[in-house]
Amino acid sequence: MQMSEAAVLTEVEGIRDANEKLAEGWRLLAVTVKTSPANNEQYTHFVLGKPAEPTSSGQVFLSKHVREKYPVKE
Repeated sequence: MQMSEAAVLTEVEGIRDANEKLAEGWRLLAVTVKTSPANNEQYTHFVLGKPAEPTSSGQVFLSKHVREKYPVKE
């Protein structure tokens, strides 16, 4: 899955949290290294996403922030 296909995004720090999200059905989209402004230490940062899910009517449900960012003509 690519970032553009994700209807919902989340970000976590650390392998344990990333593995929990993967077990919940999230898909890994990116792994980066960030630096804490407080102590200048680096940490691993994971970006995960879930695709849009079809509704019972066969339509795809998109979260509010996705609908606002990418308006769809009906």
